[in-house]
Amino acid sequence: MAAGLLITHPRLRNPSMKACHRCGRHWEQEESPGYNNTCEGCGMPLHSCANCDSYRPSGAKRCIDPQGQDVRDGNASNTCDAFRFRTASGAADREASAEAGERMREFLRPESKKDSENLPTWDQLFG
Repeated sequence: MAAGLLITHPRLRNPSMKACHRCGRHWEQEESPGYNNTCEGCGMPLHSCANCDSYRPSGAKRCIDPQGQDVRDGNASNTCDAFRFRTASGAADREASAEAGERMREFLRPESKKDSENLPTWDQLFG
């Protein structure tokens, strides 16, 4: 999954590129986007937590910057003064972190739930 993303997503081919977290459209300007800027490709707000280097999509504290705002909706526009448009290295770190988290959740899932997925249904047993 991640390997395909690393090859096809334009931002991940160029680590210093700044682009929309959703569709990968380039942000060509030197300065960070303003509070009201939206992506020309998909219409998502560009000044959002999901486009910030300090954002982590999961965890108790989704913004790791001590000066950052509380994250209510990572995709929504915000007025956070700590916003730093993320680069590919930040995106790759978040992708790897999300994958590791999913593997850990699978590992920690109780055995009873893992086994119950393969159990026959009521109709298969008594139908």
